[in-house]
Amino acid sequence: MASLFKIPVEQVASLVALQGFMIKKSVSEGIAQSYRQAIEAAGGVCEIQPEIQQLQHIPVDLSPSMGSGETTTIEIDHPDGRSTSSVNQSESKPMAKIRHDTEPNAAELKDQINTKTWHFVLLTAATVGIYPLLWLTRHHEIFNKVTKKQTVSMPIIVFLAICIGISLALNGTRNQTGILVFLATYLLTVILYLVLAFRAKRALQEYALNTLKIDLRMSPVYTVLFTLFYINYCINDIPEVLRRQQILTNQRPT
Repeated sequence: MASLFKIPVEQVASLVALQGFMIKKSVSEGIAQSYRQAIEAAGGVCEIQPEIQQLQHIPVDLSPSMGSGETTTIEIDHPDGRSTSSVNQSESKPMAKIRHDTEPNAAELKDQINTKTWHFVLLTAATVGIYPLLWLTRHHEIFNKVTKKQTVSMPIIVFLAICIGISLALNGTRNQTGILVFLATYLLTVILYLVLAFRAKRALQEYALNTLKIDLRMSPVYTVLFTLFYINYCINDIPEVLRRQQILTNQRPT
């Protein structure tokens, strides 16, 4: 164990005498597994425990006796395993602050869904109105996870698919009962799309306000007229809304 950690045998003996002690914190899972394997191979017992840590600003005490122009490398543990930061003494005061950026990614939802609105429209036309259902099936879990709202569930999508299937099957029928069923399922499909669009609108605005700290203004009229197309457009527009807000408030765009 002393050879493994390059410390004196006496220090290892004093550590082993304890009930337990921490070897390393704020490392990635892969690094933690490497530590455990090495310790167990040396005859020790190692446990990996999760750590909840929010790092914002880390004060670093730089000695006033350091010469001007010197660059000091400071080892700082990060949750993702990064550890080295450099501070130039000629550009800093005796007390410096190293900022660990934990700001949320405004383009997260846009990047994960990755659907251009005009592609959405063209694919909907090419599939005779079926593509919005496929879009919901593919992306509803991503939307729920990022916004932290259970906006769309699979049972709703299945029920919507049944309504669309029935309306497509009865489209063009001349039977009076068939026409009534077609109108009922078509109307129900429109209502479901409107409900889902407004639920997504509310979830998106709350996500933008609470997580990204921006006021995402979405038109109820456009939500009614364009439903999911408008939701997709607003998802893609979030980074631009944040950029404009940062310019207006004299903040640095990220």
